[in-house]
Amino acid sequence: GSIMVIDRSLEWSSDLLACCFIDGEFTAKWIEKSGDKIRLIPLNPDFPTLEYSPEEAEIYIWGIVTSIINNNVRLSRLQ
Repeated sequence: GSIMVIDRSLEWSSDLLACCFIDGEFTAKWIEKSGDKIRLIPLNPDFPTLEYSPEEAEIYIWGIVTSIINNNVRLSRLQ
């Protein structure tokens, strides 16, 4: 498991990776606005891009991902 560092003080813009709260779950997605639709683009290209209108889902941008730590030495020692 990777660790994400999230800064809740930063404002979202379309070139930033956001930590989102969608339908009761947290997820990290690239977000694009297109008219009245919101596109959620996953980090992993094997997963589909999702598109929502405001009526279809409640999407809350919780913070902006500033770092992703993939190799955490401390966690690997605990396993």
